Formats: sequence, C-alpha cells, structure tokens
Amino acid sequence: MKRLFSIGIIIGLLLPLCLHAQKQRSASMDAHIVLKAAEVMPEPIGGYESFDRYLQENIRYPLQALENKVEGYVFVRFVVREDGYLVEPVITKGLGYGCDEEVLRVIKNAPPWKPGREGTQLVPVEMTIAVLFRLPR
Repeated sequence: MKRLFSIGIIIGLLLPLCLHAQKQRSASMDAHIVLKAAEVMPEPIGGYESFDRYLQENIRYPLQALENKVEGYVFVRFVVREDGYLVEPVITKGLGYGCDEEVLRVIKNAPPWKPGREGTQLVPVEMTIAVLFRLPR
C-alpha cells in the first residue's frame, strides 16, 4: 500500500511538469498551424453573395476556354490569415485552358475576409471554394 502511494505522488509531481513542457512546445508550433475548421469560420466581408459578385465582376472567361467550349468548376484552396487576407491559393481541381490561372489571379487580388476564430483568438483557416465557368447561352 505504501508503495502505491509513493508512486502516485511521483506521478502527481511529474505530470504538471510534462504538461507544461508540452504546452510550451505546442505554443511555439501553433504559429505555423493552419486549421481546416475553426469555431467561427472565416467569411467574406459582406457575405458570400458579395464575394460571388466580386468573382462575377472580376473573372474574365479565357479566350482559349471560350474557343474550346470549356465549362465546369475550378476548385481553389487558400488560407484566410488572421488579418483576413487570402494567401497561398492552389488549384485542387482545374479545367485548364486558362481558367485555373484566371481563378488564381482573382483570388490573389480578392478583398480581405473576416478571419476565423478559436475562442477570442484569430486563427488562419484553410478554405476551398468552387468557381463555375459557364458559357454564355
């Protein structure tokens, strides 16, 4: 019985030290972590309707895509930083014929969003959106 008690005390003394060391390690790593989901997800200032208008007003159908009658979705992944700016855009599923480059151009120039939050802390969050290219009818 005495032996179990002394082991419990040793664990009780070492556990807070281990937790403190792990907390320090993760705090320094947090600066490089990008979340895939947050308590409060990022969203465009003015809402998604406003962002859709921005895309419609700024995306130009590439001539090569028009000539080849290319239609469909371009999926683009990007990070919404703590300051709301969209960075690191990457095409995850493209159409080619200039459509992918056009989406990247417009996302790189997009206005900032409301950033994601975990509790009261602003956090970078990865987002993916689909941009539709549809030929005029």
